[in-house]
Amino acid sequence: MGIEVNRKEHFLMYQEYGTKPYLMTSLEGKTVKIGQRFVHVKGVGQPGYVTLPGGVKVYRQQKWRHPGLKPRHFMRDSITQAVEEHKEEIDKFVKQILGGNGGL
Repeated sequence: MGIEVNRKEHFLMYQEYGTKPYLMTSLEGKTVKIGQRFVHVKGVGQPGYVTLPGGVKVYRQQKWRHPGLKPRHFMRDSITQAVEEHKEEIDKFVKQILGGNGGL
């Protein structure tokens, strides 16, 4: 059994399964808000200095590289917990559907 979400909440799948690191090429030439300031994106993937929170500048091999996300598995864990907590009710319901004697 898999987990699916509708298009509007597709971002939940990135949280559930995580992402690999990637270059944010779609931001090249755009202005994005980071915290309370606006930054013009240029040089995606090129080496250079980047400004971290607090104004600290550090050299990176690739600018505008997202580090990726670790999988959270929050949906899988929630479903597992719900099934464990309601196992007796689920068993009873399934037996009713199958005819009371386990079905077949």
